[in-house]
Amino acid sequence: MRHALRPMIFALGLATASSALAADNGQIWPAEVSIPNTRQVKFTSAINGEPYALFVSIPFIPPPPGGYPVYYVLDGEAYFSTAATGSLLLAENGAVVVGIDHGAFIDRAVVEKYSGRKPGDTSPIGMDAVSDAHNRLRTHDLTLPVAIAHRAPAWLEPTRNGGLDDFLKIIEAEIKPRIAALVPVDAANQALYGHSLGGLYVQMFARKYPREVAGVVLLDSSSVDAPDELKTRARLEPGTAAYLEEEGIPESNRQVKSGGPFPDVPLAVIAATDHGPFFRQWEPTLMRLQQQLATLSPHATLIVAQGSGHDVQLDRPEIVVDAVRRIAKMQP
Repeated sequence: MRHALRPMIFALGLATASSALAADNGQIWPAEVSIPNTRQVKFTSAINGEPYALFVSIPFIPPPPGGYPVYYVLDGEAYFSTAATGSLLLAENGAVVVGIDHGAFIDRAVVEKYSGRKPGDTSPIGMDAVSDAHNRLRTHDLTLPVAIAHRAPAWLEPTRNGGLDDFLKIIEAEIKPRIAALVPVDAANQALYGHSLGGLYVQMFARKYPREVAGVVLLDSSSVDAPDELKTRARLEPGTAAYLEEEGIPESNRQVKSGGPFPDVPLAVIAATDHGPFFRQWEPTLMRLQQQLATLSPHATLIVAQGSGHDVQLDRPEIVVDAVRRIAKMQP
């Protein structure tokens, strides 16, 4: 039996402890503030061998007869705290919120393995190493395979791209069953949320699995139609790992486009208007790309987050919550 997985874009806020002191249990920093009625689940995937950390918020109200709806949130360490709070704002539509990530913000072992730190390095772990580990793991999950000709040579820098198909399998085969074992859930009412690059991932999911999509919210999402000049503003040296990976972007975009037609479902596209001085001249282009995304479905709505930067969930969270409510009301 196929169940509806409802991909929507929903990005939320960062909440981490900032003390430089390491905790005794392997955490990088102590975390003495918690969100009530939450759980944490850690596991190593049997599919790709990577570590995963799930952050789970459970509503205070008893589960409905069919179980709680579930919102799966990508980049969970960055967005879970606001997602959990946002679920409370949905009142009667409150749901279990599951933040999906790898533990790079909290787990010393993950950072030491994936940040490129040298073995035996006993120096304090800073945000540079945390961000490095997080970005490596995130890039692997949210990107499509790149042709061999466009990959960096293994001796130069082993590629971390191309794990999207495995990530889809992990959500279905390893994450969803763990949540169902933890709390009663409605298997037919589950949503997947992302932001930016996560938006491109959701577009691919919607095209590849149209029968499992009931509604989509794209939050300042990446676009397959972005001009080459916008892919990177840095001057990349030919032959380097970054240069070769950048050359593979057009192929990845073609894979998304060839993934099948976008389904005929309710769609909300949220567009930011202020991406900072570095992209000031590109604002008209960025808005045009969001307008194009709003043509993917005949049931689409373009929502302009006036004055907001790329992280709309931080600058204008009420817009994101309203968009989710709007799409939820359009579901059967």
